[in-house]
Amino acid sequence: MRRHTILFVTAVLSCAAAFAGCEWSREIIDIEEEDSLIVPFDVLAADGETVVLQARLEYIDGLSGIRGETLEFEYDGRVIGRAMTNSEGVARVEFEPPTVGDYEFKVRPADGSGRRAAPAPLTLCVRRRGQEFIITDVDKTISDAGYFDFVRKKAKNIKAMKDSAKMLRELSGRYTIIYLTGREDIFRRKTKIWLEDRDFPVGPVFFWDVQRDEFSHERYKTELIGRLKRDWPNIEIGFGDLPGDAAAYLANGLRAYIIRREGKEDREEERAERAKFPGGVTFIESWKDKDMRKELLPEDD
Repeated sequence: MRRHTILFVTAVLSCAAAFAGCEWSREIIDIEEEDSLIVPFDVLAADGETVVLQARLEYIDGLSGIRGETLEFEYDGRVIGRAMTNSEGVARVEFEPPTVGDYEFKVRPADGSGRRAAPAPLTLCVRRRGQEFIITDVDKTISDAGYFDFVRKKAKNIKAMKDSAKMLRELSGRYTIIYLTGREDIFRRKTKIWLEDRDFPVGPVFFWDVQRDEFSHERYKTELIGRLKRDWPNIEIGFGDLPGDAAAYLANGLRAYIIRREGKEDREEERAERAKFPGGVTFIESWKDKDMRKELLPEDD
């Protein structure tokens, strides 16, 4: 099964190569300009901690790291650290954030590197231990597109789910938003472009890694949320659209909100789909759901 996924990822990149120079392919990797790919890992850290920032340098097939190259990490216009990639292609540097807040880094090959890779964004969110969190899926949850539409369309042509950005901006006044997607990490650049262009609130984005994570997206999400909750017990709410999302949330004690639009023309089919979900989820038809908002922001009502 994992081999099939690897072949699929390779096929996606082959398509990008075939359409080199097209705008949509450059949002994944610019085959004409790049011979490798930098994959940073967003971080959620507690106030007062020294943070280890990590990024992996990969060949353009996205399946193997590149050893012995130096990456530099830039913040606010200055390089805060350089490190050589290890046998897995991963470089690590330490950073001491001065205060709670969001820190946006760029990771790039150091001067003199023989690799051609575009700078890649890394988000560090530093929070106090008592912070509350919301997790949200991306495809068909905050994005109106499914996975394959996301792959083939330009980011600017992918619509956000109606009111999703507005509602998450409101919620971000109380909660930090964590984006958890089953998209492969080769799509990090395009996903981050889309989140920024649609004005979603800043938050760490966690992607599925074909080299490291479970093949089952439900299991991957369940395990990742479990690891996050060990440090951040106030992760309490999750938004998604699939039974696997709901199962991952419920397994970790989260309140699961599932977005399912029920049109009159397909009501019976939608009822059958909803029957596939585990018990205990709360179905909402839109991000404007009044009961959901009242429950999550009771002080505003």
